[in-house]
Amino acid sequence: MSDIIRKGGKKARRFQCTAIDDATRVRSLKTYERHTQANAVDFVDYMIGTFPFRISEIRTENGYEFQVKSHWHVDDKGTRHAYIKLSSPQLGGKVDR
Repeated sequence: MSDIIRKGGKKARRFQCTAIDDATRVRSLKTYERHTQANAVDFVDYMIGTFPFRISEIRTENGYEFQVKSHWHVDDKGTRHAYIKLSSPQLGGKVDR
């Protein structure tokens, strides 16, 4: 998350979705104004279109935006969805750096 200055000097929050392939380090990134399941679904579609290969599994944290709606959307795309274990921030280390 980061603050970005909009026109008129007002600060606006932006939330970043990032995906990194473990093997190739290919990265996909997009920012949103809110954390929502609809934005998570949009990011999955964006990521699938960005990566130059088929994605077999997506691992996410356990946030609200990655729950039922986005989970089933990933499944409908023929991709496995796994959650990172709670209290295991080291599992998301590539994205957090």
